[in-house]
Amino acid sequence: MLCGTILFETIPGPLLSIFNASDEMLAIGIPALRIIAIHFPIAGICIVMGSIFQAFSRSMNSLIVSVCRQLVVLIPAAALLARTGVLMNVWWAFPIAEVVSLTISTILFRRLMREVVDPM
Repeated sequence: MLCGTILFETIPGPLLSIFNASDEMLAIGIPALRIIAIHFPIAGICIVMGSIFQAFSRSMNSLIVSVCRQLVVLIPAAALLARTGVLMNVWWAFPIAEVVSLTISTILFRRLMREVVDPM
């Protein structure tokens, strides 16, 4: 995820050019990729925690995190940010959703540690 962040932050234009992006698409896509890439390392941590939940038979925790990220935070945040009328604002919904996801994952992970791992 860190490599993806570095690539998206440093060479978004060439990456978009792979898809024959027009000048208009580049004008929209370059800032979008840079904003979205900010959350990749956080997403990596959340993916690992989701796998840990599943390994400890706490798959419901993984489901809760995923639903909260996508349905409870990402979609409403994007809808609210879209009301500003500025397309670039909508892309900030991704990092916002991932920070909330990390917060929920951390809370559930601490509970898992306290209830399952520490007693071992």
